[in-house]
Amino acid sequence: PYAPQFFHRVSIRTTDGRQKGPRFPREATYVYQLRAFSGAVLRGEPIKTGSADAIANMRVIDAAYEAAGLERRQPTA
Repeated sequence: PYAPQFFHRVSIRTTDGRQKGPRFPREATYVYQLRAFSGAVLRGEPIKTGSADAIANMRVIDAAYEAAGLERRQPTA
């Protein structure tokens, strides 16, 4: 789960054996996030994940807390 850029290959298994897929650049996820952020702020590029995605993610996190018997996070000031 940490540093996924070090294992940057997709392997595809087919009925006739294992094939190696394409290799990807060894860049940290943070680099992609920073590029997207700076593109939106500096050049007005569209945001790939908007507020609806953020809200959906927070609902999933809240449900995970609840399923674990924990209290939901409280807003911070």
